[in-house]
Amino acid sequence: MALPRRLAGAWTRNSATLADALAGQPPLAVLLAVLRDLAGRGTLALEEEWALRRPFLWPPAATGAGALFYLLAATEPVLWLVAAFSLFCSCIAWRLRARRGLCAALVGLAALGAGECLGARGARRRAGA
Repeated sequence: MALPRRLAGAWTRNSATLADALAGQPPLAVLLAVLRDLAGRGTLALEEEWALRRPFLWPPAATGAGALFYLLAATEPVLWLVAAFSLFCSCIAWRLRARRGLCAALVGLAALGAGECLGARGARRRAGA
């Protein structure tokens, strides 16, 4: 499946124009321009995933990352707060489902929180609690 025309070649085109535009600029202006460029690239990446019908691949990865965050935590996290955050992100994503980029980011955050809760559940089950 090919990318839509507006997305094809956008990565290299944006990089070349950004480097030309920032020659001789103050450091703060360069930093702000780079952050804007990264946000634009993130938006393009989300649009590409949506155009190729692949957004369903990322929630399992975010869930696994949440479980890793739980395992790497120095102290036991407040799981009711993580569960509430995950539920909140899920509800807001459902309400904002027409805005694809924001919905995808919220679903990822919800999956991250769910993974952290699942990691804690597994750890407690193995500990016999």
